[in-house]
Amino acid sequence: KVNVRITADVTVNVGANAEGLIQNSVASIVAGADETLTKGYEFGIGITKNGTTYARLYLRGAKDASRILVQKTKDIPGTDDGVIVAGTSYRLSMGIYDGRIQCFINDKLVMSFEDSTYVSGFCGIKTAWSTSVFDNVSIERIEEKVVSSIEIRNAPAQISRLGELTFDAVVTYQ
Repeated sequence: KVNVRITADVTVNVGANAEGLIQNSVASIVAGADETLTKGYEFGIGITKNGTTYARLYLRGAKDASRILVQKTKDIPGTDDGVIVAGTSYRLSMGIYDGRIQCFINDKLVMSFEDSTYVSGFCGIKTAWSTSVFDNVSIERIEEKVVSSIEIRNAPAQISRLGELTFDAVVTYQ
C-alpha cells in the first residue's frame, strides 16, 4: 500500500530546448512510481510557454492512462497573489493514504483527489525543460492510526446566518 508523504522545497525556472526556444517547464515530486518515474503520481509546479503558471496533480502511466487529475492556474493556495512565480522556492508536499492524494504548497492544501491506480511504488523528484532546484527532500511513511475518541469543543448552538459552523475537534489516537 502507498501510505507515504514526500516533501521538498522546489523552485521552477523557465527552461529552453537545445535551439533556445522557451518550453513548458515543470518541477514535480513523485510517489507511487515505477523505478524510472515514468508511472505514478506527480505533484508539480510549472510555467507554460506563454507564461501561465500552474500547480498540477498528474497521473503518469501508459499513453492511454496519463492525464491531469487536478490543475489550478490561479488562486493557488500557499502562493503570493495566487500564482507560481519563476525562481521562487515553494515547499511542496504530497501525501497518499488509502487512495486519497493530498497536495500542499507551503503547508496550504491545494488539491485533494481519490485514486487507487498505483498502490505501491517509489518516490522521487522530476523536472522537464527547466533548471529547477530541489532542496530538503524528505520521504516518510504515514502510519495507520486508530481513533479512540473525538471530542467537539466550542460548538455553537446554531449555524450562523452565513451558513457557517465553527468548532474545535480534538481527536485522540490509540
